Amino acid sequence: MESYSTLDLKGHIWQTIHRGSMPALSDQNISWERYYKSYIRTYINRDIKDLIKVSNVTTFNKFMISMASRTGELFNAASIASDVGVSLKTVQEWASMLEGSGIIRFIYPFERNIAKRAIKTPKLYFMDTGLVCGLVGWTNATVAQNGAMSGALFETFVVSEIIKSHLNAGKDCSNIYFYRDHNMNEIDLVIEENAVLYPIEIKKSAHPQPEMAKAFSQLQTIPHYTVGHGCILCLADNKRELSDSVSALPIEFI
Repeated sequence: MESYSTLDLKGHIWQTIHRGSMPALSDQNISWERYYKSYIRTYINRDIKDLIKVSNVTTFNKFMISMASRTGELFNAASIASDVGVSLKTVQEWASMLEGSGIIRFIYPFERNIAKRAIKTPKLYFMDTGLVCGLVGWTNATVAQNGAMSGALFETFVVSEIIKSHLNAGKDCSNIYFYRDHNMNEIDLVIEENAVLYPIEIKKSAHPQPEMAKAFSQLQTIPHYTVGHGCILCLADNKRELSDSVSALPIEFI
């Protein structure tokens, strides 16, 4: 938890989410729309087309849009295959290519039995929220903030920044999970370090409440692990303690 760097996001969070984290876009003179249109076209035509022999560029572009519209959700390859009009195997292969090129990341549910972790259904996250906005056609930050996917987009931003902070610190991201049990108790992220589980809930709220962390207690039932201090990453103005074991942290603390 201590490895996260502080971001200067106050008052600019949705502009930051919409613009994305591509290095070239740090230059405010570069057109956001033109950049992502060019990026998507170049990525498909130069990088992906040769690697997976995409004969129909339009179909692959439709696949990327379908994936982007599901960021922050459980990866449902069958549903995407139906939307795009390709086989389940094709979706799995194309998704693997996106992951291999760093466009997306799969986060797997925490499973005490290590052998079972890889076979569980993962959650899908894009690593750049600007690319998500470009793919689904949100041309400004207000549309992104007020749209039906704003919660998923906010969660995607937080998860991608945590992953990047781990990678930048030379850490292995294989210890980052989410939690979901048979009773539908869910925790957005669980970071495991030396048999200690650190729960993180991500909320697009400026007024976090203790009940938002109610699922954290479920981790205490997992044998051979202890539960560390948890947090709710949110849009609050200041850090505050919600209980002895849970803090509310402004998004700047990522």
